[in-house]
Amino acid sequence: MASCSRILFRTFCTSPLLRLRPSRPLLRSFLEEKDLTKLVEKFKESSELEGFRNTATNLYKHTVNRLASARQFSSIEEILELQKKYKDISREGFAVRIISLYGKAGMLDHALKTFEELPEFKCNRTIKCVNVLLSAYVDCKKYDEVEPLMRQLMTKFELTPDIYSYNIVIGAFFQRGNFDEAVAMLDEMEKNGVEPNLITYFIILNNLYSKSELFLEGEEIWSRMEKSGLAPDIRCYNSKLKGLVVTGKMSEAVKLVEELENNAGMKPDVFTYNTLIKGYCNDGNLDEAKRVFDALVKKKSTNRHSFCDIVHCLCEKGGLDTALEMCNVGLGTKGSVNVGSVQAVMDGLIKESRIQEAKKLVELAKSKSPIFSHLEIPSASRKSGENLSEDGKIKKAKIMYKKIEKKEFKLVRSWKELRLHKKWQDYVEKTNDQLRPQSSTSSRRRNSSNNSSPATDLNEDDDEVVSPNKNQRPRGRKTGKELRRRKGTNYEIPGISELSELMGSYIEDRKNVHERKLKLQEFEHDERIMRINITDDMDEMTKQFYEQEKKNIMARRSLFP
Repeated sequence: MASCSRILFRTFCTSPLLRLRPSRPLLRSFLEEKDLTKLVEKFKESSELEGFRNTATNLYKHTVNRLASARQFSSIEEILELQKKYKDISREGFAVRIISLYGKAGMLDHALKTFEELPEFKCNRTIKCVNVLLSAYVDCKKYDEVEPLMRQLMTKFELTPDIYSYNIVIGAFFQRGNFDEAVAMLDEMEKNGVEPNLITYFIILNNLYSKSELFLEGEEIWSRMEKSGLAPDIRCYNSKLKGLVVTGKMSEAVKLVEELENNAGMKPDVFTYNTLIKGYCNDGNLDEAKRVFDALVKKKSTNRHSFCDIVHCLCEKGGLDTALEMCNVGLGTKGSVNVGSVQAVMDGLIKESRIQEAKKLVELAKSKSPIFSHLEIPSASRKSGENLSEDGKIKKAKIMYKKIEKKEFKLVRSWKELRLHKKWQDYVEKTNDQLRPQSSTSSRRRNSSNNSSPATDLNEDDDEVVSPNKNQRPRGRKTGKELRRRKGTNYEIPGISELSELMGSYIEDRKNVHERKLKLQEFEHDERIMRINITDDMDEMTKQFYEQEKKNIMARRSLFP
């Protein structure tokens, strides 16, 4: 009887549009399709269905995002231009979807072309179309052109900017670093009779509080918001909390969180506690950070930021054991820990020669998700004691030095710079010979060597005998200067080619180190962006910015086939 009622309800009490929605198997097939060529063909076939065009909005976004990540822009053009042949293009909502998708794919020329074609499709260009085009310029990072374009289009089509127009422009100003102009837009809005809303103030506060030098300006905007009669929501409070943490005012930050906890009408969310955890970590107060984190875990209120931020901070501040514990907890919670966090803990364990623990962590991560499949323990670190990484060897040597000399070794940097010099290598070889057992074979080898070539004094000022060995240490300054004086300026210094080759190799090594450092910085920046959780609580400008940044990162990494 119940099933019969459901059938009758679906038949007579639902709209025709809802009955035309794509089936779940069709939607699942889109999400599971790996071949992008087949995905494009499947999308084109499905576009013939009216229900698909009107209800599968998320599939439009999903497909365009995948193609953009794989940099298949011709395929994006193929499927979006196809939409223009349907009658739906005359509807404003459908038309602006095409403009928005072109913008999110970074295809600004196509977005602008579609906007200009709207009259041909019998679709009026309203303020909504203009706002979507402005957002496309923001998605394509054309921040300098957003404000002039808004004024140009408003004049051309005799429109008045609304709250969405101003919010987009304010966000673009902040992206350009024009903080004064962004704040000045508040005066223009009020002058034109457009009242700023909470999203407007959130955009401004979030950008001002993010920089310690602009904290006071953020406080002024906060006072202005309260005077306007708007009650700040939790997003605004989280921005203020971020400002207190950035400026190191942890006591005030803790007090603010306590006030929110005692507020019956507004409670802290996971972003509030994540910010507090980060503040504690920055202050080196790892116990308090762990306490807040444990409370979140107990409430099952954690998100990816809860784990990632504290794990990275703990690794930097010396709390590796706690970071490892949290990483293990996070791996037991689906989607809570990303690759960067596991990598940071793994690197820390390897540096401390804790190879077995690092291997267990990698094995656990791989068993939880395929995104960790590329993690590997460096081959040089698989055997503890013999094949340690360079950092592991240095750390072990420093421990041995401290045990022997009863003090810290503070010349590591100098050793790294001078370890390849011939004089140091001669000293190491001489020391090794003294420590090596005096076997008859080694004695004969040393005697043979001494008989075949003259002995070389280590004194830099006495180097008259030149050894035929190409690795012979270069002459001292005084000896070389005297030889040049006697033999003229055209005298070629022995070993100069070898020295030049050594210097060239050294410079190349430094260059490679610098390039690796830049790549690491880029990776860390990408990881911070990927850890940002895009939620419906975000304003549209901020959401679109982070979505575009994540698409760019995914495109660089070529994660999709």
